[in-house]
Amino acid sequence: YNAFQLHYLRAILAQLDGDEAARAVQRGRLARFLPGLRALIDAEGRPVYVGRSLPYRFAIGAPFALGALLDVDDEPPARARQRLSAVVGAFLGRGARHADGTLRRGWFGEQVSLAQDYSGPAAAYFAGRAGVCLLMGPDHPFWASDAPA
Repeated sequence: YNAFQLHYLRAILAQLDGDEAARAVQRGRLARFLPGLRALIDAEGRPVYVGRSLPYRFAIGAPFALGALLDVDDEPPARARQRLSAVVGAFLGRGARHADGTLRRGWFGEQVSLAQDYSGPAAAYFAGRAGVCLLMGPDHPFWASDAPA
């Protein structure tokens, strides 16, 4: 939950709250968190397979986009786009969704046993946190620049 609950939500809530001191604290925490998160995702966009958050899949990539949005990452915004795209692609390319486009509960396919007792069919939609990238306009460097090689 660290990636898409603690660091993500606290930073979002601080932005909405308008408290500049809280914003600075949360932005600093997110900035310090991102390098460690990068180490937990392989070159193909797959996060380490561990923990009870497995069914949330590409929510793990959301902090990269949030880091670009809040301008706290030490990597270029286009690199954040590249990382988020790799994470989303790693799952969508391996059976994470039904034919109708809805997300399955599991890792790559339907694995209901990975869901917690409190997790319903909508738990997979924590993945929607990756949509934070849509808050950046088309001219934002997240979208408009080439990712470094």
